[in-house]
Amino acid sequence: MKDRPNMLILAECCANHYIAKRMLDMLNEVFSFKAKLRHNFRQGRDRILSNIERIIKESENYRIFAVIDFEKGEVARKYINAYFILHKIDDRILLGVSKKYSNKVTAIIFDPNIEEAFLCPILREICSDRSKFDLVKSSKCEDYLSKVIDRNSLFQEKLQKIVNELITRI
Repeated sequence: MKDRPNMLILAECCANHYIAKRMLDMLNEVFSFKAKLRHNFRQGRDRILSNIERIIKESENYRIFAVIDFEKGEVARKYINAYFILHKIDDRILLGVSKKYSNKVTAIIFDPNIEEAFLCPILREICSDRSKFDLVKSSKCEDYLSKVIDRNSLFQEKLQKIVNELITRI
């Protein structure tokens, strides 16, 4: 197992938090590092990006990895494009490397959001059934997703593809 620097993972929403936890499990099979996973229901994408700036200035110790949504709308997209150099992982999943902190900050960016880019293509009922979509947006997201997609082979394949891209950046 390779030793790597401490990692801080910031996740935007409940579904992103769940995916970040799964990615961390997979990364821990390859690397030996201390990782903290932070998620706050009130913390959106823009707050995460401003927190990254603060964390980098306060501590040189962390490698920061964010799991965020691109969002819809021209202004939202300009913000992400200004912050990251984007590399395509999958049809609607991007790897963002910070323009300012390229050796410290990496992001997985779902375009436009995790539901449309990642979850619905794997499990269509999430987008076709409003109650299931609402579950993915709630604090019960982790319980629901662990039951319905954890063992799904397409989910594992897509997640492994994301993790493989991250490994090249760690």
